[in-house]
Amino acid sequence: MKVVSFLIVFFVSTTALFAQIKTPQPSPFCTISQVVGVTDVSIEYSRPGIKGRVIFGGLVPFGKVWRTGANKSTLLKFSTDVMLEGHKVPAGTYSLYTVPGEREWKIIINKKLDAGQNYVKEEDLLSFKVKPKLRPLAVERFTIEIADVTDNSANIVLMWAQTSVTIKLETETDKMVMESIKKFRESEEPKTANGWYSAANYYFKNGKSLDDALEMVSKSIELNDKPFWVLRLKAQILAAKEDYEEAIVWAKRSMVSAQKSGNEQYVKMNEESITKWKEKL
Repeated sequence: MKVVSFLIVFFVSTTALFAQIKTPQPSPFCTISQVVGVTDVSIEYSRPGIKGRVIFGGLVPFGKVWRTGANKSTLLKFSTDVMLEGHKVPAGTYSLYTVPGEREWKIIINKKLDAGQNYVKEEDLLSFKVKPKLRPLAVERFTIEIADVTDNSANIVLMWAQTSVTIKLETETDKMVMESIKKFRESEEPKTANGWYSAANYYFKNGKSLDDALEMVSKSIELNDKPFWVLRLKAQILAAKEDYEEAIVWAKRSMVSAQKSGNEQYVKMNEESITKWKEKL
């Protein structure tokens, strides 16, 4: 019995050991994510390697639908409506397929998820064409990047071997932010100091109504008059309205608050602003 028990324990232990061993995947899975303005963009895909093969026109034939990666479907996820190369794509999750060509690629946004190589044309949301570019250096593993990010746009870049393809992504960030601020201002729910500050700061930084910005930052200060960055924003808005005398008053308040908090950067910024605004009186 002891021998049998020993063999059972040995077998179970050995099986558990092998079960814990991990080996590299031929096409490792990858997830990338990026916030573009107020839109969450994420991409899930698998990354095959060149491994000495001819890729486009070889392993990936020209003129045929490619799942744009390996294993499962490559997924694009958007938290809000976006535009891809000028085409509207509603918020949601989609499969990305492509038809590579020597001089142009067809990009396909498909509603069927995880179909992999089993592409279903009837599930297409839309398609459009883009021009590929030749890279000076080869990319060993298929790579997707979200590059050139601004508050309103980004580029989704597909790269493999010596080929690069760019898809322009655009968002209606200003429209969405302005709608959220409008709802915030009109809501009967209790308001927060930070909410008023965020709205005022957006108005000021994006060339909106200075009167509205001043009203909103003042409401923030009514709820909490300690944050030096909020006090400075009010000073900046007043200066933008050319009320330099009042702007200096609020810059001094911001400077005192910053000194108490040990923030020398804001102390210096306020000192410089006070000097500049005094010259305009």
